[in-house]
Amino acid sequence: MNEIIINGMGFNEYIIKNNVFQKAHDSLIECLKNWYEDDPKHFIEDMWADLTQVLQTYHFKNKIVAVNKNFLYEPALDYISISIQIEDGDGTHAATYTAFMDFDGNIFDDKLAK
Repeated sequence: MNEIIINGMGFNEYIIKNNVFQKAHDSLIECLKNWYEDDPKHFIEDMWADLTQVLQTYHFKNKIVAVNKNFLYEPALDYISISIQIEDGDGTHAATYTAFMDFDGNIFDDKLAK
């Protein structure tokens, strides 16, 4: 299989050089904090714990890095998606967080799904 080249780097090099999982993890923490501050009741219902317990005892597992092309934009939008699986302390799936990053390494959107 041919190596995907992004901004002059091979895909694996791009992932490492741009710290994609660390950036996504940082964005995930901000997302969780904002959700908890905006709606603690639903946060606890959906995540089965308060923010402190989620941050201290849940596991955040790097899941997927993918190159995407969205043809709903004109011109088509090229971007990277980074997914992190969130599991409670017992290993039960709680949610999946996905960050969307441009090729310059900037996160421009995200999604948290059950």
